[in-house]
Amino acid sequence: MAPLLMFGFASDGLAQRPKTAAKKPDAKKKAEETAEVIPVHVGAEVFRDNLNRRYLDNKYDQLFPRGESIVQQQVDQVRAMAEKGNINKALLKTYVQHAAKELTSHANIEAMLDTQKGASSSFLKLEEAANRLAIPLEAANLKGNALFRKAFVQEMLAPGVGDALIKNHLYARVQFMIALANSAEPEALDFFNGVLGDKDQPGLMKLEAARGISRVVAGGKKAESIDANTRVKSAKALSDFLRAEPQTIWPALDRALEALGALRLDSFDPGRGDLDFLATASLYLAKAQTPELRARATWAIGMMRINPNGKVAYPLLAAHAGTAAIELAERALGEYNPSAEPLDLNAPVRYWTARLIAEVGLGLKGDPDLPESGLVTQSNRAGRDDARAVGNVEEKVREVCKAADALTKAVGALRTTEKANFAKTIAELRALLAEDPPKETKLFPNGPDLPFGGTEAATGR
Repeated sequence: MAPLLMFGFASDGLAQRPKTAAKKPDAKKKAEETAEVIPVHVGAEVFRDNLNRRYLDNKYDQLFPRGESIVQQQVDQVRAMAEKGNINKALLKTYVQHAAKELTSHANIEAMLDTQKGASSSFLKLEEAANRLAIPLEAANLKGNALFRKAFVQEMLAPGVGDALIKNHLYARVQFMIALANSAEPEALDFFNGVLGDKDQPGLMKLEAARGISRVVAGGKKAESIDANTRVKSAKALSDFLRAEPQTIWPALDRALEALGALRLDSFDPGRGDLDFLATASLYLAKAQTPELRARATWAIGMMRINPNGKVAYPLLAAHAGTAAIELAERALGEYNPSAEPLDLNAPVRYWTARLIAEVGLGLKGDPDLPESGLVTQSNRAGRDDARAVGNVEEKVREVCKAADALTKAVGALRTTEKANFAKTIAELRALLAEDPPKETKLFPNGPDLPFGGTEAATGR
């Protein structure tokens, strides 16, 4: 079921960074940022996007105020359609419009804004409307019913529905986007592209749009099922967003990098282009201030099919990826408490370890489910020297990943032993990068300058 969103709390299964010690904010930097990150309690990180405030007043017109109501029998009929077919387009239209009506009801929204004054029944109607959009799509995907999914999404995107919902109250627009993102329907790609390019949409909407693109291509596994021109349009929307809004909430950027990698394109003109999408992800790998973004950028780059004639500086990418690995590993090491009982108290360690293995590790080595992925594979086509440099970094990162995983599983006296081994592998990776730094500073001829300054930045600040 679709969770209700309040003031920009993150949705679905997006990993939330457990709280670590908060630093005193820099007043100048805070004033320059368009989004503020506020750590509030262990196990969660809450994001406040200033754009959200624009859309919290209960002043928007209700959609379809005179629209038909629906009864439980119709709800059951739509669910049956999702599972078995026999599509009734007229019923789907009524059903979706009724959900839009309830999502934009002033009484329902007021119940969310003020739980003391609002009627509980109105609160439940808003939740029910969100679920009525989400559940049929979930059912259709479980049954592989692509015809229903397409028909249902077409009603969601019909004029006066989707385009109106994303200009309505924050709750209405976000609940709609969560359901649409979950759909995995290619018909929604142009809509997602539009949301990414709309500077008046808050970061949470961009997050869901990017997540929706990833869902369509199944994290890269179904990228080839979408024609190249369509994928290029989405990749351009993601790349433009990443370059235009680097100060938005980092989970939105994280999802955008994930989607960019999942589309598996390096440029506007795959095989001959200017490697623009690769350049965008590489800028985040080398320069992002958030360790999660550098990790995700490593994964995104590793999943791209890079033009073998592009003269890409693979050792430079590998060095930056190694630095990202060091920071994630040192975050995990710094959070580890060998005396913690139960082991669940080391949740931050598992969080950083998961990012390390699934993003930096796979970005270098490649994903077995995605052919021709991984910087190791890409560099093998570039020449012996590049392959050697990337292979050396990947080997050391793999050792760090293995040690991190062992630490999360260690019990008793082994905890101290595994912690020491983990620290040793980090030091060895750092030493490799210091002894054999990349010679190039440009990603590719006429590309961005990404000088490698050593591993000083990877100190687990």
